[in-house]
Amino acid sequence: MKVKNTRLFTLGIAVFAFSGLQAQEAPVASGGEATGSGGSVSYSIGQVSYLTNSGSVGTIGEGVQQPYEIQTLDVVENYKDLSIILFPNPTRENLNLNIGGLDLTGVEFKVYDSQGRLVEENNINQVETQISLGDNPPGNYYLNIFKEDKPIKSFKVIKN
Repeated sequence: MKVKNTRLFTLGIAVFAFSGLQAQEAPVASGGEATGSGGSVSYSIGQVSYLTNSGSVGTIGEGVQQPYEIQTLDVVENYKDLSIILFPNPTRENLNLNIGGLDLTGVEFKVYDSQGRLVEENNINQVETQISLGDNPPGNYYLNIFKEDKPIKSFKVIKN
C-alpha cells in the first residue's frame, strides 16, 4: 500500500510539474508592436515567414519572419570604376544584373548553390541581364561574375 501511494504521489507531482510548461518553437532576435490609424500589429524578427497575403494597400507576411542578410562577398581592385547592381535580393524568380563601367567582352556569370554545385552559367553581352532562378529550390546561392575567367565580383543571393 505504501509503495502504491508513493507511486501515485510521484505521478501526481510529475503531472502537476509539467502541466504548466510552455515552449517557444524558435527564439526571436527582436520584436514589438506597431500602431497606426489603420490598426496595430505585433511583430517578431528572427523567425521564418510561411504565409503571405497581398491586398490593395500592401503585403503582409503572416506567421514568423526572418530578416535577410545581403552582402557583397568580394571586389577585385582592378575595376574601381565598375558599377554592378543586383536586384531584387532576396528573389522568388528572376535576378536583374546591371553592369556599368566595364567592357563586356569575355564577361560571364556563374551561379552556385550552397553545396557548391554549378546551377547556371551564361555570357553577359548587355548592360542589363536577367538571371532566372525560378526552377531552383529556395535557399542560398552565390553569383560570381568573371571577365576572361578571372573573378570580378561575388554576391550571396537568397531565393525564397
